[in-house]
Amino acid sequence: MNDDTANRESKIVYVKSPVKENRAKEKLLGDTPDRLAINDMPPLKETHKFVIMDFEFSMVNKTSMVVISGAISNSLDRFKIRKLEGRSLLLPLNEEARPMGETELQVAVREIKRVFRVKTDLRDACLDQLKQSLNSTKNNLTKGYIDSYIRRGNKENVIVVWNGHSDKNILTRLDLDHYPMLNITCYDKYFNKNFYIQFEKLNNREIIFEVDIGTYNKSGRLLNLVETHDVICKKKHHTTYAHDPRMDVKYTKCIFDYVIRKQRYENLQLASAISFNIETQFHINPTQGEWHNYTASFDFHIITANENIIVPYEDETILEMIEAAKRFLSDMAVDREFGEPYCYELNYYLEIIQNPQDILNYSTQLPSDRIIGILFDARYRANDAMRGKKRMQVQMTNRDLRVPRESLDDI
Repeated sequence: MNDDTANRESKIVYVKSPVKENRAKEKLLGDTPDRLAINDMPPLKETHKFVIMDFEFSMVNKTSMVVISGAISNSLDRFKIRKLEGRSLLLPLNEEARPMGETELQVAVREIKRVFRVKTDLRDACLDQLKQSLNSTKNNLTKGYIDSYIRRGNKENVIVVWNGHSDKNILTRLDLDHYPMLNITCYDKYFNKNFYIQFEKLNNREIIFEVDIGTYNKSGRLLNLVETHDVICKKKHHTTYAHDPRMDVKYTKCIFDYVIRKQRYENLQLASAISFNIETQFHINPTQGEWHNYTASFDFHIITANENIIVPYEDETILEMIEAAKRFLSDMAVDREFGEPYCYELNYYLEIIQNPQDILNYSTQLPSDRIIGILFDARYRANDAMRGKKRMQVQMTNRDLRVPRESLDDI
């Protein structure tokens, strides 16, 4: 590309300090077909919020439920766990939920001692929490607080529970059962001590996803929360006391994250393996005004239909990594030294990743030779655009990235 062509076809809005102006809306301007505005790219948005919750409760008079305490967490709050405590709630059948009075508390204490006379650890935890509730300065164990917490964030709310049929009954009696509920359980499907973590819709018991976690030597067909967690998570979590609902929420979150990662790897419907790679040296201006060389690399691996997928970052999705590449290329576009000679490459690659949903939605019916042609055509176009320049390399290749299932266990 000569200087006349560059001056005629491209004008780059230059910001002297990309570090300080990283929130600005920079554009690549021009009238060629490959031009696009960086700020025209729609941000990727999460449409759902997952709310993990657990309640500590007991039964009174066979039909009434007593909610002693609880814990709640959601995906928009980095899964920060909040304890629900205050005056215990009495949930009679077919009556309004209400805080317990003194007489009702005494009845609940006697009933807990009777029901849990063998399970002393659970009995002591319930009695201790009942005692604390009388003197608690907090009062967020209410229908209003729980409902406002779930609604927060303007998202589609999904409640996640572990073996949550009792939790569903509690929400029903609180008149909060209008949210979709995702139940997690761990079940021996084939009577062979091989267990599967299952996600099911609690309203109709439909299994929507399951993960094989291997064998576990136990009589019975269900693993409890602690047993399941210890199979899939080796972290040593800080524990508090027996049957603390905050610990149950923390363990449920670990299991939920584990299954979601597996689902991302195994349930992507893609037509062909695609690899994006940018590797370039660039300059950045720290606050002291000194320029230093850095190297940045992004590597995206997308895999064929119904096959596993490898990504270099454990907790990031493909779309999030593509979004990271957008930000990187946007920063490069406002660096005159980098952007001026490479405006064609920048625009070309930005155009490729402008609509990541289109990349992920290749039709599986597309003939494989057509896909290979598209990929290799893009590769040749990119190489041709470089015109011998080696500072920036953009490659798209049709590679087989399939990996055996067992290698995913280390991710």
